[in-house]
Amino acid sequence: MVGAEQPHSRIVYPKLPEPLTEGDLLRWFTLTSEERQWAPTVSRWGTSMLALLTQLKVFQHIGRFLPLAEIPPAAIARVAAQLYQAAPATLNEDRRTLYRHHHAIRLYLGITPWGPRARGVACDAIAAAAQARTDPADLINAAIDALIRESCELPQLSTLRTMAGAAHRLVNATQWQEVYERLSDTDRRGLDKLLRPSGDSQDSPFAVMCRGAGKATRENLKALIAHYEWLSTLTDPAPILAPIAEAKVTQWANEAQRLKARELREYVAPRRYALLLAALRAARGRVLDDLTVMLLRFSGTVVWRSEKYWDEANIDRGDQTDTLIGTLAELLEIVGADSPRKGKLKQVEAVIEAHGGCATLQKACAEHSKQSRRQWQPFAHQAFSPYRTALLHLGRILPLKAARDSANLLLKAVLNVALEPTTSDYYHISDLDRGFIPTDWRALVGDGCDEKPQLFNRRHLEVVAVLELAEAIKAGAVHVSGSLSYDDFWGKLPAEASDPERIAAYAAERGWPAGAAGFTAHLRDKLENQASQLDTDVGLLGTVQLDKNRRPIVPRISSGDPPASAVHAARQVSDEMPERSVLEALANTAQWVDWPRHFGLPSRLNSGIEDLRAIFED
Repeated sequence: MVGAEQPHSRIVYPKLPEPLTEGDLLRWFTLTSEERQWAPTVSRWGTSMLALLTQLKVFQHIGRFLPLAEIPPAAIARVAAQLYQAAPATLNEDRRTLYRHHHAIRLYLGITPWGPRARGVACDAIAAAAQARTDPADLINAAIDALIRESCELPQLSTLRTMAGAAHRLVNATQWQEVYERLSDTDRRGLDKLLRPSGDSQDSPFAVMCRGAGKATRENLKALIAHYEWLSTLTDPAPILAPIAEAKVTQWANEAQRLKARELREYVAPRRYALLLAALRAARGRVLDDLTVMLLRFSGTVVWRSEKYWDEANIDRGDQTDTLIGTLAELLEIVGADSPRKGKLKQVEAVIEAHGGCATLQKACAEHSKQSRRQWQPFAHQAFSPYRTALLHLGRILPLKAARDSANLLLKAVLNVALEPTTSDYYHISDLDRGFIPTDWRALVGDGCDEKPQLFNRRHLEVVAVLELAEAIKAGAVHVSGSLSYDDFWGKLPAEASDPERIAAYAAERGWPAGAAGFTAHLRDKLENQASQLDTDVGLLGTVQLDKNRRPIVPRISSGDPPASAVHAARQVSDEMPERSVLEALANTAQWVDWPRHFGLPSRLNSGIEDLRAIFED
């Protein structure tokens, strides 16, 4: 079955395109030899067979029967031409014949009619989707997908909307009650306090929580830390909301943040507490994002300043470089001269002695080679010093979690330097292996004490621990638990998206190659074919060009003067157009395009107003 997305909607409800193109008619309404042989076993020749085969082709592509009056005349004419019949002006059948034809088509295609079994398939799919999805369109799409996979007849879209709305309300109410039952009396009292204004302010703690502590700047770092520490004293929402899908919690948080405390107090207790916890978790996640961003920014600044210090320290090394190059040039001139080899050797020795001797030149070459690798690490502690207090504080308060075993040593080092900062020159850490330290840092952190692996140079260990932590967070090797952007991404996915067996079964049902590589290759081939077709189509028009990377470029189209007839027509329309007030314009456009359908309650529940249009008409 071919699904077509409805205009202005995310619901993928199969429908025939309007209008049907020649390609659509050729692809969807061409009779096969098997269908030609089957039709005479059900219907007599003539209009009855035309109606039968037309309904068959329609059902094959939209999964349901259309009233004969709604079938496009172009489709009827296409089928009639293949039967060598003239297309009738109207296609009619009596109810008994229509019922018999529908029954025969279902048997021929192996379709289960819409009834108790098909309704059960749709209900199960909607209920499963409602556990993790919030948009009714997602629930309807899940039902459509399940019905197509189970070879069931699709009902009217209004039926699916009603089922999705009922399931959405039931699942939400059940989940709110589950959250309510997980709360202790102390938790409920603490959450209720968030909705009452404090004595010295008109703002409620809930408003302060949703508003946050401001931007993630260095000047505002103390306020961010204080805001996070205050949020940490409140009820921890993570274990209470853990069984609820991530998308649901996010939707609850969005709904709560659009409300005021006095409005939220009017909600029933289960829903009120669920929304409060979701908003609290979102507030914690935002401030953790801000604190993590500050850690990454400060770490980047430390690296940048270290490189600047390295550049400044190497400005005066130009003379040494010129000396080495000049010495090499003299040696090459001697070696290339046409003279006896014994004389060349004495000349080479004389040049080396003139420039300080072999040992001096070797030392200069070693220093030049070392500096040419841009080793800024020795300067890092100098750049780290202004940010030391802030970075160690961030390392101490952020809830870090290793995503890989290799990151455990790094976190151990971060905890040692963050929880027990010292002013001595060395850290003595008996259970920390130096294996996590990058090669360029090992000599600095070890401070040449290979015989004492428990000793770590304080300055360099603090720097490397924080800088490596920042790189690990960016690489996903370390997560910030509870953060919105830096938490474990895979842990937030729905169960069906993280189960390899279910993913493989889903791909097999749709004919996709197994495995990630097979799927990406299949998708790449499909996109390349579509891009090639697009190149062919737009190439004929000459309005789209491709650059060297095959990216589309739309050249500027030179505009011409509008014809006099167009100017005259525009003037006449303007003269005849009546003036309208803003309210009249809103009422008219609401009647024409029905834009009020896009507005509703934040919870996505049905509105209590039965007829919104009547409001604009009044």
